[in-house]
Amino acid sequence: MRKLIPIIVATCTLAACGGSGSTNSSSSSSSSSSSSNSSSSSSSSSSSSSSSSSSSSSSSSSSSSSGGCGGAIICADFEGSTALPTGWTASNVNNVKVSSEKAFSGTNAVKITSPGGGYQPNNLVYSLTGITELSQTLYGRMMINLSSQNSLGGDFTFIQADGPPRAQSGAPSATSVMYRARLDGRNDHFMANYETWLDANNDGANDWNTDCWKHPTINNQPPPQNYLIPKDQWACVQWHFDASANTLKFWLNNNELTQIQVVGNGDGCVANTQNNVWWGPQTFNNIRLGVEQYHGSSQARTMYIDDIAIDDRMVSCPD
Repeated sequence: MRKLIPIIVATCTLAACGGSGSTNSSSSSSSSSSSSNSSSSSSSSSSSSSSSSSSSSSSSSSSSSSGGCGGAIICADFEGSTALPTGWTASNVNNVKVSSEKAFSGTNAVKITSPGGGYQPNNLVYSLTGITELSQTLYGRMMINLSSQNSLGGDFTFIQADGPPRAQSGAPSATSVMYRARLDGRNDHFMANYETWLDANNDGANDWNTDCWKHPTINNQPPPQNYLIPKDQWACVQWHFDASANTLKFWLNNNELTQIQVVGNGDGCVANTQNNVWWGPQTFNNIRLGVEQYHGSSQARTMYIDDIAIDDRMVSCPD
């Protein structure tokens, strides 16, 4: 039987940023993802800093229209309270807040503001520890609305699932393994990213670096239009991460992004620590959604997130 995780404040009745906070890592090579130290360097489950929601009150607010998630294991639409739904935390409570400024369905969404200028992990975080249905493979869907302010203002991660390493990878047991969707700031296009993080002696340096990328184009050519993240409008993002098969797949507005699909290997890696193999984590321990920036040159970004659904099978976009 599938385990249902109720999120009391969300509409669906069924229902951290750990981060080494210290570091920023690898800077990238020209074609790479320019990634860096990850938000999840902490191997343990949920986020350290955060505003977990309260609200246990009665059942869900079941608001509006088209944002339902059909009995998904994790479901949140942020209605009924200004607190985050039960189970969700914020890596930075000042920059991750329930807001009524914009919403895809109902009246609320989460507003993410990331100031730029270095390592800035601003994420919604949900611990997957103990949810066996999502430990090896998971599907996700969310609605996003990215502001056009500071377009082309630097890379950031907006989806990450992380956990400890598989023995086959050769990575030390304390390594954090991350499957990611990122926005590449050169064109603000969708890309896949893989990173590992280990700081064994707490000096801020990554002792097990990979930083691998998969772009929709080669030789820095402009990406196809359907790989560009829309601005100032709602867009549906879907993903499938399969740790046991070393696989990442993505969709944008119901279009499968086949050019950034990864099975085993991507386009390349900054470091060849694992022979360029995107070994999945042993288990997915956390999901992180938001804006995580890395570079000193990055500019402030704002994004709204609504109608999150995470399940062990594909979750469709809202009507």
